[in-house]
Amino acid sequence: MNIEERIKQLATEKEIPLKTLATKIDMTETGFYAMLRNKSMKVETLLKISKVLGVEPASFFNSKPTTEVAPAASSSAEFYTGANIRILPIVVDKEENERITFVPIKAAAGYLTRYQDVEYIQQLPSFNLPNLKDGTYRAFEVEGDSMKPTIHAGDIVICRYVENWYHMMDNKIYLVAGVDGIGIVVKRVLNRIRKENKIILCSENDFYPAFELAASEIFEIWEVKVKVSTNLEPPLYLDNRLRRFEESINSVVGMLTKVMVSER
Repeated sequence: MNIEERIKQLATEKEIPLKTLATKIDMTETGFYAMLRNKSMKVETLLKISKVLGVEPASFFNSKPTTEVAPAASSSAEFYTGANIRILPIVVDKEENERITFVPIKAAAGYLTRYQDVEYIQQLPSFNLPNLKDGTYRAFEVEGDSMKPTIHAGDIVICRYVENWYHMMDNKIYLVAGVDGIGIVVKRVLNRIRKENKIILCSENDFYPAFELAASEIFEIWEVKVKVSTNLEPPLYLDNRLRRFEESINSVVGMLTKVMVSER
């Protein structure tokens, strides 16, 4: 039983019409039904629904309460597409506007085991940015040089949550959080989930070879939308252009030197 069916079942048992339920959680009826059809909702919304229905949040998940939050990658198409709801904790401001949570390098290891933990996510730094309102966003500090020259160590990437993994586009940059040994990586992705249940992760730095990752080993996927960087290194094409200019100058100087010597 999926989340939509479970909410409808509990609402029927409590004799609460879905229209009334929508009103009590401050949603329009249209928006509420659209959310159920998409089978995707924020943890805060789920908590509001559970409060109105007078049940524990765990009641929405096959009626089996859980005592702790733990990573749980799945190999089912329902999980890949988001048809089975995933827990996605967020932080909101006083006006209920969603904030961008920041995961620094020092918090990355903890994030892999507590990314579904509401209290943990709410303790992380958060901020707002204009024009980033079409989804849930999270910011991560990048470690390593595998994505140079596009992304450098210490850069911050601001990413939009990818609910349906089938929608990942080839050659776009994504942040992937996976099982032990993978951790959190930023790579260009080739999406092979629909046919082969895997993705191929490619670095910008030729020193690092591409590698495959089974979809069942992935916890979360975020599409990189913004880069914040303090790195001011010139791009490679400028470096090469300056080098060629220097070679040309040296060549001209050499020719002039030869001419001057021969005229003596």
